[in-house]
Amino acid sequence: MPFLRVFVALLTGLLGAASAAGQASSSNRVDEATFHAICASCHNITLVDGLRTEEEWRDEINQMIKIGARGTEEQFARVMRVLARTLTMVNINSANARQIAPVLDVSDAVAVAIVKRRESTGNYKGLDDLAKIPGVDRQKLQARKDRITF
Repeated sequence: MPFLRVFVALLTGLLGAASAAGQASSSNRVDEATFHAICASCHNITLVDGLRTEEEWRDEINQMIKIGARGTEEQFARVMRVLARTLTMVNINSANARQIAPVLDVSDAVAVAIVKRRESTGNYKGLDDLAKIPGVDRQKLQARKDRITF
């Protein structure tokens, strides 16, 4: 795996030179490259599908490690970030801000606002309630509706 380490190090190095707006995008690209390198080293990447909770994905990764998946803690953290952004479900009425942000594709501050509103006024009933939070994009919610539970 020396090539993978060099590749990830090279891409990670690019992050330092990137602008603030480009940093998230560059980080996402590194995460994606790491995801493909780690997962595709054992099986076809199309086998990674279906919606699961964060806990279920962590269990799956731990199972893969037990049967031989190789990578560093940071690499597996990158794999989890990809899964959080693409294949993770979240219950808006019980999740914390860290769990909400990647699924809804909102900033940490917006995710915190979602949790604070829930704590102050009660559970969300549906997407319309959630869309009222400043910074939540209704189109993104619609695109992710299968990944959001209440």
